Amino acid sequence: MTSRFTELTIDCHDPERLAAFWCEALDFEVIERQEGKVEIGSWEPTGEQVLARQMPPTLVFIRVPEGKSVKNSPRRQPD
Repeated sequence: MTSRFTELTIDCHDPERLAAFWCEALDFEVIERQEGKVEIGSWEPTGEQVLARQMPPTLVFIRVPEGKSVKNSPRRQPD
């Protein structure tokens, strides 16, 4: 069985603003918009493409209330 990377989910405070930035930077378009969630990508999927698994990855920005609490770095093991 194989795996396929289909979407990257990003927690943020302002999904609309972040999605607008990345749409401009990557030449993506909004695929789906819901309350507190915006999905962007380089294509609009059809049912046939989804079933055939011919889907480039999308970015999904989701509003979360909490702030960042730790750095995005690997944990160091004690010496």
